[in-house]
Amino acid sequence: PILFEDLVTLTHEHDGPSAVVALKRSTGEIAWRTERTSTLAAYATPLLFPDGVLVLASSRVGLSGLDARTGEVLWEEPCFEQRCVGSLTRLGDRLVAASDGSGGKGHRLVAVRTDRVLPAGESRLVWSLDRTIPYCPTSVAGGENLYMILDNGVARAVRCQT
Repeated sequence: PILFEDLVTLTHEHDGPSAVVALKRSTGEIAWRTERTSTLAAYATPLLFPDGVLVLASSRVGLSGLDARTGEVLWEEPCFEQRCVGSLTRLGDRLVAASDGSGGKGHRLVAVRTDRVLPAGESRLVWSLDRTIPYCPTSVAGGENLYMILDNGVARAVRCQT
């Protein structure tokens, strides 16, 4: 669950019909519900930015930014083909890293800009790696680096911004 103001947000990204639901903390009533379609279950915990952008990872859509107050989809970045298991990692003010994979190894790791709106012609995708990346473990950012432990126990670090 993700807590934001008076809302508790829960994701349900499974094979087939899925949804993101926000409940009012004080009453348990549904504040909003955003339907999603998934092809593979996703286990990544969403990441909330201070301005209320909730970033989700799924195998069908890739990364999505939702308004945490309303559930409105602000943007989507189609960048994944396989299952998202490791949770998202914040890489600074407006950057998030996430990965997908299968069979015990990572397939793709991306860094994406999470701004609500981007200037015309600018890409959300900042960088992408397609080898020596984690599938299940969640990475952690510290200083200028993103630190990863791969599923086979090997450690790796890359620069967050590049």
